[in-house]
Amino acid sequence: MNSANYVLAYFVKDEKILLLYRANTGFANNCYGLAGGKIEPYESAQQAVIREMAEELDIIVRPQDTQLVHVMSFKGNTNGDHLVLVFAINSWQGALYNRESHKHDHLSWFWLSNLPDNLMLRHRQIIEYILQQQRYSQEGY
Repeated sequence: MNSANYVLAYFVKDEKILLLYRANTGFANNCYGLAGGKIEPYESAQQAVIREMAEELDIIVRPQDTQLVHVMSFKGNTNGDHLVLVFAINSWQGALYNRESHKHDHLSWFWLSNLPDNLMLRHRQIIEYILQQQRYSQEGY
């Protein structure tokens, strides 16, 4: 069993949300999703989201500019139990830039009221939970 923990970033500005379009990754290609990634060994969730934002979006996020807004626990189809911690990013330094063009074709802002049809299902669920101010969810148990 390969359990893993992940962080996702929830960027909302003027009722729009930032999403990345996945390409060439082997997972959820041609779908939009929230920025984020795996938590590395010996790294806190907050450290992971700060690192991921530097790697993916070329921005500097300070710890005080993150806020935990949702935790999802889910059972993968074949690969164990997973935990996803979602942080709202309230401010940052730098201009958002797609630093991982080998994984993401582009990034776009979407109205929260009009999310793209090809948004990853789990990410859509997480966004809906956050909008409902639901702090925890689980699936597959």
